[in-house]
Amino acid sequence: MKKLVVAIVKIAISAAILTYLFRTAWNDKSFQDLYGQSKNWTMLACAAVTTLLAVMMTFVRWHMLVRALDMDFSLKDAFRLGFLAYLFNFFSFGVVGGDVLKSVFIARQQPDNRAGAVASVVLDRIIGLAAMLMLGAGAFLFVNLDESSIRDSSQLETVRNACRATVILTAISLTGLTLFMIPGFLQHRFWNRLTKLPLVGGIYCRLLEAARAYQKRRHIMLTAIGMSLGIHVLNILAFYFVAVGLPGAEPSLATHFVIVPVAMVAGAIPLPGGLGALEYALDFLYRAVSTVAVAERQGFVVALGYRVVQIGIAAIGLVYYISGRTEVQELIDSANAWEENEGESLDEENPQDESASNMNAPAMRG
Repeated sequence: MKKLVVAIVKIAISAAILTYLFRTAWNDKSFQDLYGQSKNWTMLACAAVTTLLAVMMTFVRWHMLVRALDMDFSLKDAFRLGFLAYLFNFFSFGVVGGDVLKSVFIARQQPDNRAGAVASVVLDRIIGLAAMLMLGAGAFLFVNLDESSIRDSSQLETVRNACRATVILTAISLTGLTLFMIPGFLQHRFWNRLTKLPLVGGIYCRLLEAARAYQKRRHIMLTAIGMSLGIHVLNILAFYFVAVGLPGAEPSLATHFVIVPVAMVAGAIPLPGGLGALEYALDFLYRAVSTVAVAERQGFVVALGYRVVQIGIAAIGLVYYISGRTEVQELIDSANAWEENEGESLDEENPQDESASNMNAPAMRG
């Protein structure tokens, strides 16, 4: 019941933000032009292709992180489960999210390394977020945001402050990743003492073992970071292609490299698919860095165009869901049970999932 209430609250927040944006944008020129003027379908197709490539690269990155822990996991499974998780991040069935679904699937295949299953998903997210911060911070340091041509210089200063915060977060992220990859750092007795903590000590011990395994494979970590930078470049290009493809003017590509990472960090807020947060952030950022030639609500229009592309890609996951609904539903039930037990199955077997832990899901193995 608690999970359901939280999910309802998240959906309500997303709906409230989107309703506000739609109401304020409805009478704007950019909305009128969206329906009344022709669109550059070639650029919109480029946006769809680059977004799809970025999404598939995230599946390859996760597969690489799972395999780094010597777990048997095929690339085919990574793509099938990745598309399902992508779908579930937008449209949650049974309140379970995509990341939990991925963790539980690996845990069912690898019952002796459930902590590793969770660690692969968590590290995948951390590396992706760190790379996004790096790209945004780098763009801010090298791209000149010309105040003289901006519609509202006071809003531009807010963007600059957000970018400065991104630079600070990037420095923290780089420091953490550097320490993580220093040989012997995780061998310090301080980390071992935490394994004796009540309730969570056993879970932490297994996660620590997984982290130490990753530390021995630093080349995998560096490759994953490099892939993540490429993924975010593709995402930024997708936003720019959407902006060029839709009616109306838009900021430069260089400016997109500054504002899109900031908007995507906002989109990482735990709302269903980030819905509402990304749209609000891009709407504000566009107004803050645009000239008077750009419609005031053009950022919201571009965000909506990008969402349409994402939902189209999520439809691939819907195909996998429909084609193996029974097996997928069993996996959803296991994931919901895992969430209800707050991850206790990492430390000991869950009697309700005993049969599932030894079962391979045909819908995702093929």
